[in-house]
Amino acid sequence: MKIVFLESIGISAQQAAGYVEKFKKSGHELVIYPDRNEDPTELAKRGADADVIVLSNIPVAKFLLESWQNMKYLIAAFSGTDHIDLEYCNSHNIKVSNSAGYSNESVAELSVGMCLSLLRDIPAADAQTRKLLGRNGLIGTELSGKTVGIIGTGQIGSVAARIFSGFGCKVLGYNRRQADGAYWKYTDLDKIIKTADVISLYVPLTEETKAMFGKAEFERMKTNAVLINCARGLVVDMPALKTALVEKQIAGAAFDIYETEPPLPENHPLLNAPNCLLMPHIAYATHEAMQKRISIVFENIEAYLQGNILREVK
Repeated sequence: MKIVFLESIGISAQQAAGYVEKFKKSGHELVIYPDRNEDPTELAKRGADADVIVLSNIPVAKFLLESWQNMKYLIAAFSGTDHIDLEYCNSHNIKVSNSAGYSNESVAELSVGMCLSLLRDIPAADAQTRKLLGRNGLIGTELSGKTVGIIGTGQIGSVAARIFSGFGCKVLGYNRRQADGAYWKYTDLDKIIKTADVISLYVPLTEETKAMFGKAEFERMKTNAVLINCARGLVVDMPALKTALVEKQIAGAAFDIYETEPPLPENHPLLNAPNCLLMPHIAYATHEAMQKRISIVFENIEAYLQGNILREVK
């Protein structure tokens, strides 16, 4: 069986050599491309005769899937799979797995860090200090004692709830199961929108969650509230968010995820929105998370070679 990594997903050259030799002894061919190349022609070539293909968040359109005629199993070295045409895969008996769980801590930690940056004016304070200025009227807000609404209490949201609770926050959670967790009390979405000082998003992108935060939601939020998004960009109506920030309907926002991968277009509405902290999609990018991801991907491969599918997505 031929297994092809269309990109290295952080595997070093030394690690790659070891994995290649290991699979060769088991009678399988393993190819790990050292670079990330999003050119469709090159991707079609790399995966042309592969039985198993591994990639991260490179968009996988139907025509690419059609070019990989030998492929039986596709692994996303990523939590989300909205960049993959799952309908085509299901109709052509191509199994798909993700790598859920590798970035739980990293994403949750960054979302809390972005929240603290907003509340304590950390970017502005850094800028003033570099200009040889003093505090100049900067007064922050404490996280302790605030109400935090976690939208999506899955693996990442649960970790975030634990961290926020450690700061002395009252944590409310919204999920489809309508269940409490160890660190949050379940409540409905409307209550979170109206009462939370911090709303942090961790939901996948579905027809139900697309633009779930827009003009109507911002109008109901507290004027001192901040919105944190480490979920998916399209969960939020970006132009409506900019308007809410400009008109001070809410106090601030922090984003690590957008409609497309950064670099953002020059006319993106959040680039000049006030009190809006923007990250270049780095929540998952820690040394620890990258190593967990590699382990999970190979765990998925080993299971498949033994006739099992782990972390299957349909």
